[in-house]
Amino acid sequence: TSIAVDQIKKDFGVQSVYLYGYSGGGTLAALVAAERTDVRFLTTVASPLDIADWSRHHGMSRLKYSRNPVDVFDKWAQLPQHHYAGGKDEVVPPSLYRRALKAGMELSILPSYDHECCWQELSIQKK
Repeated sequence: TSIAVDQIKKDFGVQSVYLYGYSGGGTLAALVAAERTDVRFLTTVASPLDIADWSRHHGMSRLKYSRNPVDVFDKWAQLPQHHYAGGKDEVVPPSLYRRALKAGMELSILPSYDHECCWQELSIQKK
């Protein structure tokens, strides 16, 4: 995935990137952000940032071979970031975000959104 970011930077002639990810893509974006020094902003949408907690919440066994963003939290926690959760999301409920993030990190909860509905309508502004 970091190779893809390198290619995008090369193709567009940019020095830094903003990473945005929805659901598992947000999980991946946090992991990529932890590995790089050129990420300027991280945005996640309906994303499990602690996959161990997410698995427990759903009564599933731990994802054995998956990396967990909270395990490298200190590496991506320093970035400017914003996270979005759906108030009706049963796949990644807001409570999972609250437990994964530090107090004061930006979390917007959209009360009428679920895991699938309406995210395409969200207008995310760069900070």
